[in-house]
Amino acid sequence: MLEYVGLEYDEAGFDCWELVRVLYRDLAGLEIGHRSRQAQALADEEWIPVPHGKQQMGDVLVLRGADGEKHVAVAFSRFGRMLHNEKNIGVILERYDVGLWAQRLIGIYRHKALAG
Repeated sequence: MLEYVGLEYDEAGFDCWELVRVLYRDLAGLEIGHRSRQAQALADEEWIPVPHGKQQMGDVLVLRGADGEKHVAVAFSRFGRMLHNEKNIGVILERYDVGLWAQRLIGIYRHKALAG
């Protein structure tokens, strides 16, 4: 997943949800909903909520962005690291278990195809 670090954010195409879609397609062979369906996509029956502390690499993290909108990321490890695409920064690896992101974590979801 580290090969994605440094890619540029593009609000018209490559945003936080598109990074999730690309990762799931490239690494797990799964096609997931388009960004216009971001909120609905995680509510679909194909996703299951994961209790905090039980997250695994590849789980989708839903966070509250700085602008109040929902932001999504992918857990890079179960040890508090996430890969996400942020406006004005691009794709970065960052901690979500401490600081500001820890306060903004709304939920964690796992695709049923990966919940074996």
